[in-house]
Amino acid sequence: MGRRERLASGLLADGRRRVLDATRGRIERDIRGRYAKALSEAGWLRRVVLHFRIRAEIREKLEKAAPRGGLYLKG
Repeated sequence: MGRRERLASGLLADGRRRVLDATRGRIERDIRGRYAKALSEAGWLRRVVLHFRIRAEIREKLEKAAPRGGLYLKG
């Protein structure tokens, strides 16, 4: 493991990226699945509103999973 991946203190320099890569797919599937019926029944304007709501919820969940400024240890 090189210096870029692991700092001398045991912290991962790319820890947030690793968590995001590992959880993004599941989070997006879960949220989009919850909105699938509403999207299929909605008109174009309602779909646009739902799309923005979905994006905001995904961002919120990803931020909770991997907060900016967090420290990530190899574990």
